[in-house]
Amino acid sequence: MRGWLKYIAPLLAIILVVPLATIYQQNIEALAHAAGVDQVLITGLQAVSNSLLGLVLLVLFLLLVGATAGLWIEHWLRRKTPPKFVQPPLRKVEGRHFHNTDVPLDGHSYKNCEFTNVTFRVGGGPFKLVQNTVRGCMIAPTSLELQRYTELLHEFGYIKHPVLSPTGEVLPNTKFRGGDDDVAKPL
Repeated sequence: MRGWLKYIAPLLAIILVVPLATIYQQNIEALAHAAGVDQVLITGLQAVSNSLLGLVLLVLFLLLVGATAGLWIEHWLRRKTPPKFVQPPLRKVEGRHFHNTDVPLDGHSYKNCEFTNVTFRVGGGPFKLVQNTVRGCMIAPTSLELQRYTELLHEFGYIKHPVLSPTGEVLPNTKFRGGDDDVAKPL
C-alpha cells in the first residue's frame, strides 16, 4: 500500500494548496498595500489559522507533506535486497538399489545409491544426486520445457541415455549413446 501512497500524498497536498491559497489571498488583500512583505506573510498565516476550514486544511496539508517526505525517505533508505530463495527440505535416500523402476527426482536427495535400468522422472523441482552409480537409465521429463532441454543436452552429448516423452515413448534422436561401457561415473 505504501508504494502508491508516496505518489498520491503529494497530489493531495497540491490539491489542498488551492483552497489554502484562496483563504490566504482573501484575508490579506487589504494589508498588501499598507504593510511590508513580512507583515503580509504573518497576517495571512494568522487569517488562515483563524478560520476553522483554513486550520483544517492547513493541518491536512502539513500532514500530507510530512507523510510524503516520510514515505520517500523510507523508500530511499530501505535496503534493496532480493527475497531469499528458501529451498524446501529434500527427502534423503541413502545406499539403496533401484532396478527396473521409476525413480522420482523432484524433492529427493540420493546418496550412494545404485540405479539399474531405471527411469528418472523429473519435473523441474529441486533434487540432489551424490556419489551414485547409474547403469542403463532413461530420463522422463514431465513438462514440455524440460523435454526440450533434455533433448538439447542429449544432442550436445551431456546426456547419453534415452529421453522419454511424457507419454512414455523414447524421443527420436535420443537413443543410447554408449561409450566404452554403459555405466555412468558416480555422480
